[in-house]
Amino acid sequence: MTFLCSALYVDISLAVKPIRHGQLLRSLLRSVIVVAQEQSPVLTGYESIIAVIDRIGVCCMWWPTLRAIVTALKSLRKEETQILLKHAELRASWLQMVRKVEDRSQLHNSMRYVPYCQNPQCTVVGSKALKRCTACLNMSVCSPECQESEWKNGHKEKCRYLRASPCPTMRAEDEDFLRYLIKQDIPKREQLMMPETLTFLTKGNEQYSDPGGSVLGLPCQSRLHWIVAHHPMSYGRAGTDRQAEFKQGHEYHPPTWASFSS
Repeated sequence: MTFLCSALYVDISLAVKPIRHGQLLRSLLRSVIVVAQEQSPVLTGYESIIAVIDRIGVCCMWWPTLRAIVTALKSLRKEETQILLKHAELRASWLQMVRKVEDRSQLHNSMRYVPYCQNPQCTVVGSKALKRCTACLNMSVCSPECQESEWKNGHKEKCRYLRASPCPTMRAEDEDFLRYLIKQDIPKREQLMMPETLTFLTKGNEQYSDPGGSVLGLPCQSRLHWIVAHHPMSYGRAGTDRQAEFKQGHEYHPPTWASFSS
């Protein structure tokens, strides 16, 4: 158990990759349950188990990982989860993690992804002709001309940065989901965050935003900064329809996430 906890208690960018594998995650959760049943003075306070549960909750901001966590939780039998709920020390952490996973899963399931050509001068939306950058999985374009235009307009630097980052490579739709969660979460926690941190996430900081500079020294923070500060908001709420406006000539991108009801 100590090994499992140590493996998770690292930079989130390194923890996500193993956690997103469903079989490993199911084994991890069952290991937590087995250890929780042991009566041992070493387990007083259940610090190790709580640390693992909390780390799983943190990692559910990444959609592929969230999907694996949902599957793993469904695989647990009711009597297994009851073991954790019997312990007052574990109950709060477990219920908080489950609630966070359920809320984010429901949010994701209520939306659908609408791919679009990321060349600002192009109006192609939802076309089967869209191709994804195989190096970073983060850019979609509809033609060689749009690919060349985006490469010259900044994707060359961003692609190099994303490939060099130790954070897991994400598809554009996964990054959009993460961006939406961040922008929803910041206002809720504004008073709890240091002013410098809030400025770093929302307004940007030249010291850390240079793709070729010191950004790799802060892999997780800088990745979140890039996601928030270097991309237009692209997660749509129910009833929004920027796609039609975009086709009429507006110069901003339509939301890449739109409600099923829109």
